Amino acid sequence: RIGRLAFRQMFGAKGYEVYRSNSKKGTYSKISTTNNLSYTNSKLSKKKTYYYKVRAYKVVNNKKVYSSFSSIKSITSK
Repeated sequence: RIGRLAFRQMFGAKGYEVYRSNSKKGTYSKISTTNNLSYTNSKLSKKKTYYYKVRAYKVVNNKKVYSSFSSIKSITSK
């Protein structure tokens, strides 16, 4: 079972961090850092809904500077 998430490019972003939770208002954990504008989450449980949010980052003076989080997206596995 696979969930695919796509997001918009943010000008000047060095990369994106993807966070996931089992409930919309639950605790989100970082599951990936990517340079791509999409993320594929595999090995999902059957007929379960997962919630995702993404934030972009860029590097300024050797430190990561983060954007605010995207709106929450849900994916239900088949």
